[in-house]
Amino acid sequence: MISLPPFERDLLHRQLGERNERILQLERQNARLKAQWESDACEWQRLQRHRRDLEVWLIDAATDERGRMLKSPIDAGLCGESFVPGTTTVTSNGKQYRLSLGSTLYDVEEI
Repeated sequence: MISLPPFERDLLHRQLGERNERILQLERQNARLKAQWESDACEWQRLQRHRRDLEVWLIDAATDERGRMLKSPIDAGLCGESFVPGTTTVTSNGKQYRLSLGSTLYDVEEI
């Protein structure tokens, strides 16, 4: 066994204590981040389900039972909700549709 002078032993103990404290801090941070990630993942899944429901509703509102376009644009009724303008494609009843959101009005067109 190697014998160290007292000041080197104290320094080594201090460094080990600092290292252990840093490990504990990182473990706590990791636990917080994991909890936040799980919460965000649940919210993402909820938003995905909401988007799919909205897509089905929009296509049903814009087309007849054969999938022919009846009207466009469709007011999605997003007043008060946050929305992100964008375009997505959806397949329904064997047809493909493009849903374009520029405001709270969706422009639905068969593609």
